[in-house]
Amino acid sequence: MKCYQCGEPTTIRKEKTYHYTESGLTNVYLTNVEIMMCKSCGAEMLRLTHLEALHAAIARAIVLQPTPLSGTEVRFLRKHLGLKAREWATLLRVDTTTLSRAVTAGLDTPEHYLNDNNSYSFFAALGDLIRTGRTDTNVGDLQVILVE
Repeated sequence: MKCYQCGEPTTIRKEKTYHYTESGLTNVYLTNVEIMMCKSCGAEMLRLTHLEALHAAIARAIVLQPTPLSGTEVRFLRKHLGLKAREWATLLRVDTTTLSRAVTAGLDTPEHYLNDNNSYSFFAALGDLIRTGRTDTNVGDLQVILVE
């Protein structure tokens, strides 16, 4: 195989464990992988033959985990599905700007905060919290039913 950077021949070495940060996730480790090394320019490149299958397995592990998704996991899933930010935000029923800022800030998904009845923390972390002040009305008796 030739080096992707300089085009010179490479050698292959086996790695028992490889921290796969190229995925954008910090907790993905691959075992028994091949690393291409170029003696000419010093470049080292991970050699993967089934990248789509690997990313599908990572995506499956992410969605099956019992904990809320992190911002980087949300970003990985969106990219794996090939969705633009606007399409992804529409699926999640949030504004694209809000979703992008939440992912960048490393917040959990908006659904996590809604399921915990804690939208306050989500919007406070983004600086989007609306503080109305006193209304002198009794809104505690208000009940809303959403029918889809």
